[in-house]
Amino acid sequence: MSGTAAALFVACGVTLGSGTPRSELFRRLTVTGNFAPGAELALTVDYSQVYPVAFTVVCDLLEPGRPTPTPPPEPTPPTGVEPTPTPVRVPKPETTPVNRVLQILNRPIGANEAVGTVTKDRPFDDATPVLGSLTGTFIAPEPGRYIARCYTPEDDNNSIRKTIRIRQAP
Repeated sequence: MSGTAAALFVACGVTLGSGTPRSELFRRLTVTGNFAPGAELALTVDYSQVYPVAFTVVCDLLEPGRPTPTPPPEPTPPTGVEPTPTPVRVPKPETTPVNRVLQILNRPIGANEAVGTVTKDRPFDDATPVLGSLTGTFIAPEPGRYIARCYTPEDDNNSIRKTIRIRQAP
C-alpha cells in the first residue's frame, strides 16, 4: 500500500452519533435469523466506499473477553532508595483475535474510481460514495453473548460491532 493510501486510512475510524457506532466506511450491521444454537444466521454489513484504494472487509464473531483485573498498587520504596523502573502496562483491547469464535466473511472492496487523483485542492472526500453491502452466513454457536464485528485489516479502528445473544434451544 502506498504512503498516500495508508494516510487515507488514518482518519477512517471516526465514530458518529449515538446508537450503533459506525465509521466513515461502515453504515450498518445487522444479524438476522433464529438465534438458537445450530441455527443459520446471516450477517449483513452496509458500507459507503469513498476511498481511492481497494481494501478488505473482515467480519468475525467474537466472544467478549473477561475484564483485565486491576493490578494492586506498587509498594512505595523506602526513602533514599532509587526505585527500579517499572514497564508501562498497556491495556488489552476490548476484544482480540483470541476471542474469535469464527470468521464470517473476508471480502475485498474495490477502489472508488470516482475519486481520481487526490490533491490539496481536490480531497478524496469530494467523491460520490459507492454504496454496497456484504452478507455472510454462519451457524449459531452455543448459548451466550457474542459480538459481531466487521473491520478493515488496514485500519482496525475502522470497524462496526453489534452484540447478539444466542438463547437456549427450546
